[in-house]
Amino acid sequence: MSSLMKLILPRPEARVQSGSQDSAVFNAMAKIFIDSDNNPETFLKENNLYEPLVTGKFGKARDPYLAYIAYTKGFCDDELIGITNDNSMLKHQARYLMKHHQPELWVQVLVHDSVHRRALIDCRDPSPFSDNCNLQNLLLLTSIRTDKEKVIGSINKLQNYNTGEIAEIATDHGLSTVSMQWLSMVSSRVSPPFTMVWTMQTRPTSVSRLAKAQLDGLRIKDAIDSYIKAEDPSNFAEVIEILSHTRKHDDLVRFLQMPHKTFREPKINTVLAYAYAKTDHLHEMEDFLAMTNVADILEVGEKCFEDKLYQAAKLLFTSISNWAHLATALIYLGKNQAAVESARKARNTQYIHSFKASILN
Repeated sequence: MSSLMKLILPRPEARVQSGSQDSAVFNAMAKIFIDSDNNPETFLKENNLYEPLVTGKFGKARDPYLAYIAYTKGFCDDELIGITNDNSMLKHQARYLMKHHQPELWVQVLVHDSVHRRALIDCRDPSPFSDNCNLQNLLLLTSIRTDKEKVIGSINKLQNYNTGEIAEIATDHGLSTVSMQWLSMVSSRVSPPFTMVWTMQTRPTSVSRLAKAQLDGLRIKDAIDSYIKAEDPSNFAEVIEILSHTRKHDDLVRFLQMPHKTFREPKINTVLAYAYAKTDHLHEMEDFLAMTNVADILEVGEKCFEDKLYQAAKLLFTSISNWAHLATALIYLGKNQAAVESARKARNTQYIHSFKASILN
């Protein structure tokens, strides 16, 4: 370490020892370690408090690999792709893409005009692609979606992929003719009955598998689009759990309108009613309430009241003639006379008197 670095390093080290978690302090330490070549790789891999984008930008002019480590830690996709392309670090790029399983990144690196495209997908030499079935599947799926005219060429380059699944998905993307050529070309890899079995399989089966994979990767909109395309609501429990947790209520409405038509399932109806409220789809909610349903309307109404969705709560409590709860919702909507009338319907004199008092106050 240079004399200058020895003088500078103690200051940020002292702040760290005093308990500082200021990212600027750790950025400074990262830069010192990089500039002095003082085991920077270990620091970049093990420390979680520096800013990967700032540190990576500093490190790329000194050692692109150190920038790669920083960008990897921070999921700085664009910067990582840029530095690995610029420095012929395509194996490192491939490892990153393999680890994170984001098809949209493959679309980004395999664009038609990329000068690195062929080097990335050419697996004839030993590379991370050579014996990785999942990666080759992903590469072929990317070709199917982004470069349909060159799918057969990609097949000729690759040797280790799931023929059946890829052929099914190719059909789903309008490439049934290509799929049959594909199966003919790789017939030595599959059993004789395979082609017959594959052609008898229905489209929703493969699309449903794609939807499940997209859901597992939290690609919510794509997953819901795929489930709707497959007309397959069977995974509703997991969809409800994930979308409720991520508060994707618009996508919940889109998905649950499908099983609502065929499943008399309280969970589906209850969550759909609440999703209508959360997305302010009150006309749809009114239509829903006018139909036969098995939702727990009281539970939904109480949740809406807690969320201050008073108009939705009013519709819900009205539909089940819960006059006491309705009266409270009407007060919050400023409809005092209607609230009194609702309280009278509840036939609770004490409630009416307390209600009048709350209005006067």
